[in-house]
Amino acid sequence: MNAVPTCRRPCRTATGAVACMVAAAMLGVACDAAFAQAQSTSPLAATRSLPSRGGSGTLERAFWACDHAATRRGLDSGEAMACGVVSESLKNARFGGDLDAMLDWWRENRAAEYRVLDAAGRGRARR
Repeated sequence: MNAVPTCRRPCRTATGAVACMVAAAMLGVACDAAFAQAQSTSPLAATRSLPSRGGSGTLERAFWACDHAATRRGLDSGEAMACGVVSESLKNARFGGDLDAMLDWWRENRAAEYRVLDAAGRGRARR
């Protein structure tokens, strides 16, 4: 009756557990590679040239670059994966994992951050 396998079923045996650990390690390597690649392309590479506002660190600048790019033009799969890592890292580092606190912060700061990023984009376009 249970013809459709579930994601958890293969990990219940010793052999399946080893296979799941190998798959998780491979996924980790793929995520690291995608993150490294995305750092060398927009939007994360664009954060290197942006001034730090109000004591914001690199993680916050990367978050805003990702959020802005996702809104303005969309993200490819590598960028989306890297930006997901950035967002999760920021949520944990700055907000103690509290998504509601992060959303409140995002709502309060989005307009100002977008103005800075839009102006930076216009400045790069003129060169």
